[in-house]
Order: sequence, then C-alpha cells, then structure tokens
Amino acid sequence: MLTKISEIVVSDIIDYLRISETSEKEEKYLKTILNVSKEYIRKYTGYDKIEDLDKYPDLVIVVFLCYVKVCMMIELTTLITQMLIKLCNQYSICIQGIYCYD
Repeated sequence: MLTKISEIVVSDIIDYLRISETSEKEEKYLKTILNVSKEYIRKYTGYDKIEDLDKYPDLVIVVFLCYVKVCMMIELTTLITQMLIKLCNQYSICIQGIYCYD
C-alpha cells in the first residue's frame, strides 16, 4: 500500500486505471500527467518539494483523483479545440491562435 506521494510511479497509475498494456509513448504520457498532478497538489498546499507531502499519507488518493481530473481537462480542451477548428473551417474564419485546418 502506498503511503507517500513521492513513491507513486506510472505502474501504480496503470494499475489504478486497470490498463492491461501500454506502449512506451503512452507510459511517457502517463508519467507527464502524474508529474503534473503531483505538482498541482504541491502548489495548492504551498509546499516547496513533493517529498514534503510524504508526511500526509491521505494525500496519496488525491494524486490519483487529481490524475483523473487532469485527464478530463485535457480531453475537454481537445474537444473544444476540435470544435473551434470545425467552426473556423465551416465559416471560413480564423480565431487568433487556432490554426484553421484539420
């Protein structure tokens, strides 16, 4: 059982999400989101280092929940971007910062 945030690794996330197989690219992606989740919690709590959070074992589950939240935010952002691109193409307009092609 995990009791320290700093000990959470990608394989723990893979087990939590019940993923049976992953590619190297997917594992890099999972690691990036894991690090973002840990950093979000560190900044939110005001600590200087992730290891400082290790004294709070109840925060381990927060990393997993935060991980899911970050994934949902990424998917939502992707969906919104795709919708804006389609609108740009449909009406032949361009929104600043968004490339108007699929």
